[in-house]
Amino acid sequence: MSVDQVVPRTPLRPIQKWGMGVGLLAFLIPIVLDVPGLDESGERMLAIFLFAIVFWITEAIPLFATAVTVILLEVLLISDAALLPVGEEALSYADYFATLASPVIILFMGGFLIADGAEKYGLDKNIAAIFMRPFKRSGRQMLLGLMTITALLSMFMS
Repeated sequence: MSVDQVVPRTPLRPIQKWGMGVGLLAFLIPIVLDVPGLDESGERMLAIFLFAIVFWITEAIPLFATAVTVILLEVLLISDAALLPVGEEALSYADYFATLASPVIILFMGGFLIADGAEKYGLDKNIAAIFMRPFKRSGRQMLLGLMTITALLSMFMS
């Protein structure tokens, strides 16, 4: 029985620290200042948008965490269950969470989990070795085999 080793936490890079500060500032500016041509919900959405852009570009937090934070901020700031009321035209909070339960998202997540499991136990390398066994005579045959296997697998995945 083996226990996975704990990976030491790496310190934040300067761009990540900068991104956190600028991202939070970019989030606060449209909320505090009036933006001409936008109502209150538009200003809040602009704030979330600017926050997401800065955090994605600088990777101040991991990308998946930024994506989930955007959905959370939408629910907290511009849905019908917002902390500060937006108005009658606000979308239901269920509409925002529905994006997380989309069949396409579930399909991708399932594929990533299967791929991660295959990589963890070396199944990916074993399958690749079995598929490439007939093509190991020369570099040209190996390239042909790789292209053929890729074409066959992509037919089934599409």
